[in-house]
Amino acid sequence: MGIQVAVTSRALRADGTPSSEIRQIASPGLAAVFSLALLLCWPAIYNGFPLVFSDTGTYIGSGIDRFIPRDRPVFYGALIAAASNFGGLATVVLLQSISVAYVTLLFFDWIAPHAPRAAKGIALTGVALMTPVAWLTSWLMPDVFGGLMVPIVLLLVFAFDALGLGQRAWLAILLAVTLLVHTGNLLFFAGLLVLVLAIGSLARLRLKWRGVALAALIGATSVLLAMLPNVSAHGRWTINPGSQAFLAARLVGDGLMKPYLEQHCPVTPDLPLCGQTHQLAGMTNNNFLWNEPFLADTTGAWGRNAAAYQALNAAVIRENAGTLAHAAAANTLALLARTQLGADPLDHNLRSLASKDTSVARHIARLLPDEYPRFLAARQQAGQLHLRMLNTLHSWWTWASYALLAIAAFAAKRTRNTKALVVIGVIAAALILNAAVHGSLSGVYTRYQVKVTWLATLAAFAALIAMWSGVNGSRRRHDPGAPRGPAANFNE
Repeated sequence: MGIQVAVTSRALRADGTPSSEIRQIASPGLAAVFSLALLLCWPAIYNGFPLVFSDTGTYIGSGIDRFIPRDRPVFYGALIAAASNFGGLATVVLLQSISVAYVTLLFFDWIAPHAPRAAKGIALTGVALMTPVAWLTSWLMPDVFGGLMVPIVLLLVFAFDALGLGQRAWLAILLAVTLLVHTGNLLFFAGLLVLVLAIGSLARLRLKWRGVALAALIGATSVLLAMLPNVSAHGRWTINPGSQAFLAARLVGDGLMKPYLEQHCPVTPDLPLCGQTHQLAGMTNNNFLWNEPFLADTTGAWGRNAAAYQALNAAVIRENAGTLAHAAAANTLALLARTQLGADPLDHNLRSLASKDTSVARHIARLLPDEYPRFLAARQQAGQLHLRMLNTLHSWWTWASYALLAIAAFAAKRTRNTKALVVIGVIAAALILNAAVHGSLSGVYTRYQVKVTWLATLAAFAALIAMWSGVNGSRRRHDPGAPRGPAANFNE
């Protein structure tokens, strides 16, 4: 389950790879994939039911009732509807876990092709148990796919020639899924692809242009596919018909909308929200969008006043460009510091949703009645998840993983392991990019950032094990008793 490299020459290219080689990343075995997937399901097993969030009800409803939401893509709901026909909602968790397990194993074997099986097993167990990734795969939310995008893009751009046809096909399918299930992932992907190309070029790590072209084609196709349902349901060529509502909420939450309206409403009283200016003081993004008095609804931000809101948003942004830039930077830094999925001060991600007043409970009771008793009996709905120790672990380990990533970067620089250095650079840049995209456009919500923090642990472990196994392999090759010849293995 590694990269088997047949070397006919010991001359190395600038990126550290042999100049003449036949290399192929072996597909992870089914036993390895399912073992890691089982580890990634442990929170759902412990909970007794997949973890849910307040948005989960909308996803279930859109998929099974077959309607196109005004505030999110339809594709994750469709995935839930399709998967729930084969074993219920637990099948969604299993599919998410298998997807993460497959990509993670493929990625690890590319970075550390000669890693001892025990070292790899310990490292991947650490990723599953010490980071939030297993909580994301066990959650009926599309968040986990945002982080999964990063290793997929790295594999396509730098390891395309080492992938078999089946591996390329699976990575292409998974990349399309990551882009379609969440609007923010499309924006993240555009920036990520640019970062990967820039960092790889600067480090002189050879780009695989067929892989770049495939990734770009999937990105462009996903944008079109994301728009088509909105054209049909809402008559607009847009990836998110509720984007003006979300942007208005961002301006309200940052305190920029209220002073603008106070200044301009006396002259232009027909602006959206002129009659509600007094309600905006201290209002958060979530309050504007979802809480009573449902200003986004009552003032037509989602639909009937979409054009007026777009014009209002543009005017507020023009007048407050500098302030917005400062707020975006502050939000980015604040998101970078968020580490605890179960302790978001603005949105209680793992709170009980057993009340019949919640969208989740109503949708499960109506659309999946066989699942409803298990949903109510779950630890989450009973308030028995006991998250304090978990939150402490995630916080402590996330910061430790960042330090470990820095150590791995230093070691890669010292050993001239260009591939490891590029991967570490991309992961570090992706952490910042993700915080910038979501912090600038949506706000400081912990779940947006923890979907990528686990990548620091994966990259650091893989890079350090790659360099350690490479040093040991080099010593063995210089040992007179070690096997020699054209079949010797080299670190890629």
